[in-house]
Amino acid sequence: MGEERRAGKGKFKEPEKLWDDILARSVFRFIKIHDVPIVRNWDTESIIGYLFSTSSAAPYLFGDRVDRFKEETKNTLLSINQKGAFQENAVWHIVLGSKKSIEQKQLVKEIKLFLAKGVVKSTVVEMQSEYEHDDQTCLTSLVFIPKNIAHKITKIIIEPLRQLEPKYYYYPAESMHLTIKSIRTIHKLPLFTENDAAKVDRLFKKIIPKFRNFSFQLEDLVKFPTSLSLMGYCNDTLQKLVKELDAGLKQIGVPDNKKYFSDEIFFGNITLCRFTHQPSEAFVKKVKELENIKIGKLVIDKINLIICNLVCHPKTRRIVGTYRLND
Repeated sequence: MGEERRAGKGKFKEPEKLWDDILARSVFRFIKIHDVPIVRNWDTESIIGYLFSTSSAAPYLFGDRVDRFKEETKNTLLSINQKGAFQENAVWHIVLGSKKSIEQKQLVKEIKLFLAKGVVKSTVVEMQSEYEHDDQTCLTSLVFIPKNIAHKITKIIIEPLRQLEPKYYYYPAESMHLTIKSIRTIHKLPLFTENDAAKVDRLFKKIIPKFRNFSFQLEDLVKFPTSLSLMGYCNDTLQKLVKELDAGLKQIGVPDNKKYFSDEIFFGNITLCRFTHQPSEAFVKKVKELENIKIGKLVIDKINLIICNLVCHPKTRRIVGTYRLND
């Protein structure tokens, strides 16, 4: 096809960077590489067919000489092996790129397996008989769920479950939230001071506005030992934000004291209900039916720093600061 390799109507140009590097700089930045040895058997017809399937030797590029090319290629191959049989031994270099949400979903699957075996690797709040008037306090950052989404969650998930376990504490729309970054876990005597909260407020004012708006895909239910949550999957913005907040919290002397399943992979979490006793078989069965539910997209444009009780009840809630992300 001439001195230069063709690529459709143009000419082929070697990429300046490896595909591994190109993917690593894209939204599919979580790279896995596999080198797979393969053995393939070819004959003259399959080789010619393969050539015609490529952009550099597509039939239309030959014009009225396509039959001549086919005949000359076949003769050349037969001159190498009269039987027209060839074996290819090669290694396929496979580069797989995924978005962060895939990593998050895999972690959630692993969490479910651990929980099914009774293994808990994160901080779990003890079950209580009454939550609304809980007098414990925490310091956390979160996003309140818009009313339309909260009402959708209530109708599709909470109402069917409430019929089965009416004594559980179900989060009302005005308290429903997605946690972004915990700072100090719930405790009877607060594990932070007003000065700590003020330092965190100043830190958040510096860090959060540097980040652009981002979004979560709300889907999948997870039954924890004492609660039920809806997951929120996000791109790597969440990881970058949490990592920077974590580093800043350590520098100002108010590190996050919560234990997580992973210190590298983060996802959103909306607690929907808290148990007052062990779930019934009917409740567990219904959760299983709703396990893979998809609620939709939640756009994040601001984050709140909150002091509140375990269920973020309005009577206990105090907003320390609200921080808008960059549009």
